[in-house]
Amino acid sequence: MTKVVILGGGFAGCAAADLLRKKYSSWNIKILERSEVLGAGVRTRFYGGHPYTFGPRHFLTPYNEVYEYLDEMLPLRRLDHSFYSYVEADGQFYSFPVSYEDIDIMPDKSQILSELASLGKENRPANLEEYWLMSAGETLYKKFAKDYNKKMWQVSDNTQIDADIPEWTSKGKVIYEKRGDNFHDRISAFPRARDGYNGYFELATKDCDVLFDKCVDSVDFEKSEVVCTDGSHYEYNILVNTLSVDLLQDFCFGKLRYVGLDFIPIVLPSKECLKGNTFFLYYSGSEKHKRIVEYKKFFDYEHEHTLIGLEIPSMNGNHYAMPIRSEQLLHQKYVDSQPDNVYNIGRFGTYRYIDIDDCIKQAMTLTEVL
Repeated sequence: MTKVVILGGGFAGCAAADLLRKKYSSWNIKILERSEVLGAGVRTRFYGGHPYTFGPRHFLTPYNEVYEYLDEMLPLRRLDHSFYSYVEADGQFYSFPVSYEDIDIMPDKSQILSELASLGKENRPANLEEYWLMSAGETLYKKFAKDYNKKMWQVSDNTQIDADIPEWTSKGKVIYEKRGDNFHDRISAFPRARDGYNGYFELATKDCDVLFDKCVDSVDFEKSEVVCTDGSHYEYNILVNTLSVDLLQDFCFGKLRYVGLDFIPIVLPSKECLKGNTFFLYYSGSEKHKRIVEYKKFFDYEHEHTLIGLEIPSMNGNHYAMPIRSEQLLHQKYVDSQPDNVYNIGRFGTYRYIDIDDCIKQAMTLTEVL
């Protein structure tokens, strides 16, 4: 019998378990999850009776097949929403991404239009600052990106963030498919259920062996065995990893860098905080927080009060892979040292800032290559 061990019970791990189980019903599939529940940051939790997730977690995708897969298992409702960014220097909220309609009402409209008209495309940007300056000009860069990205990535200068990072070249051991970047062509949706995606995690793993409180210590690739901190060992024929790859080998090549997040749920004494179809707001200045989210907009429930989530980038935890070329190459070094029966998916496994739909798409591709 083929033994599959999946490390991590977040969306990528659960999707892989479900799709592999459906294609290979005779396989023995185990999920090792370090917490007591499935879903990781996408799991719905409750505070004062209000449902919320760790971040907005709406389902945004250009893939019809991914939408249909999730909608069949967990009915979704389409979303019609707007996002805005607060620019302190102007004392205004502008749509995000920025539009020409907003430029028309900016106090420095003439300067912005002049900069846009003089932009050239003959050079390739070396870092994030150059990318913004070359594509939007100095004024829009200062309004929307300069301070935001510094706090988002916890850096002192945006020249530390690369504009061009290597694609996956891992001979199949990292499962990934590149998608387009057109935000407006994507389907936006969210579960109809009051507990969000939680029902999916249970359905996706119902015929698998889910082991909770299993913190991975290391992986012995020669023995094809996972070793946990509690002393337990699990043999595999196929290993599907959704954890940070450096953890599997005791950081032998060095630790990958991540940025963390402090998340603060706040209940307010009003039925609504953000008006109309505004779901969340970005804060692009030097304030510590980067975004607030109103969860009623996603969960669509009635209550006399409302809950917002305040997000503050920090070094507390590993949540976002650093978009720095040297870190991506370090990730690749770990992957290249793995044997052919190890596959990496999800945000941590691929060391990329990807979404729910990408995790499902990667799981779909995984079932095709096995």
